Amino acid sequence: MSLAYLLLWPAHLRSTYEYGCQVSVSPEHVVSYRAPLMPPGEVIHDWRSQRNAGQEHLSCELPILTPGRAYTLDGNITVIAGGVYLRLRFFDATNAELDPIILDGTSGRFTFPSTAVNYRIELVNTHHQQVMFRYLLLAEQTTATTHTFTVDQVLGTVQITTKAAQTSHVDLVVRQNATKPLWIAPNANNLVGFVTPQQLRDPNWVHQLNQKRDAFLAAQPHTSPQASGLDAWQALERHWQPQSVQNQEDQL
Repeated sequence: MSLAYLLLWPAHLRSTYEYGCQVSVSPEHVVSYRAPLMPPGEVIHDWRSQRNAGQEHLSCELPILTPGRAYTLDGNITVIAGGVYLRLRFFDATNAELDPIILDGTSGRFTFPSTAVNYRIELVNTHHQQVMFRYLLLAEQTTATTHTFTVDQVLGTVQITTKAAQTSHVDLVVRQNATKPLWIAPNANNLVGFVTPQQLRDPNWVHQLNQKRDAFLAAQPHTSPQASGLDAWQALERHWQPQSVQNQEDQL
């Protein structure tokens, strides 16, 4: 399997430029950020692969990357009356900073430096009236060039398709934090559901998610429940759901 990552904006604001800002989240899980007086060059928000948990009380948001390997970073970000860009900062084993990489806008490719051991992704202000942030998608370049990613933030799914698909696979990721790993089965069209434990306790939401999963599998070549990941998906649902929710889902 290959692996990609969906990076969302965390619920906390401790890595966000807060002075004079207004932050809200729509029902579609789109983050609206406003700080029109923010100076150019200031970091709006950052994601880090390494943090001091004792001081910051935060977990790391970024995965470990392989030195020397090429990656693609794509941001689904809309800016009203202005612009932003993404900057990657790298650090070696002594925490000395290496040469940064600035992407042209909010999407681009980069190679992880051979001596880097941790890194940051920074969303940097040029000027703006409003920033509408949906997600960042981080993947190896070989994966990004052979697959198409379609994100449904409302329901919490990523459909990953490839021309080389011979089968289908589904995967359910249960995580509280804002970083969602996307395991991609080879030679398959994939559907990944990313959920929190709280969402799995909502029978109506679970019913909608499972309807999308079933429609996805029905549109693909037939695969056994075990090979397609369906058995594992359902077992994970049963693990997290109280019996009352399972009963309601069966009745829907």
